[in-house]
Amino acid sequence: LQTEVGNVNNVDIGTLYVQPELREGSEAKLHIGQHQLYGCVEKLKRPLAYAVAEKSKPAAQMDTDQTLSDGGAYRIVHIIRHKVIFRDRPHLVIQT
Repeated sequence: LQTEVGNVNNVDIGTLYVQPELREGSEAKLHIGQHQLYGCVEKLKRPLAYAVAEKSKPAAQMDTDQTLSDGGAYRIVHIIRHKVIFRDRPHLVIQT
């Protein structure tokens, strides 16, 4: 994710609604500001792992170009098994 914001933790981008539940073929709606996107949920052919690098040294002691080849490890946080495919362009939501 590329952004000019320093920290993207807990930044509210929008709301994703999935009907009736998260499974293949379910309808999905993403609401961002005054726009809505409609799509459907599909199962990934191969699941993806969301991993976070575990630091072996405090951040102040690490070089900026240092890699985890010096004994660092990765911790798997989530397994991603589904994706949402949006059919068309965003629709403008007009509130009256």
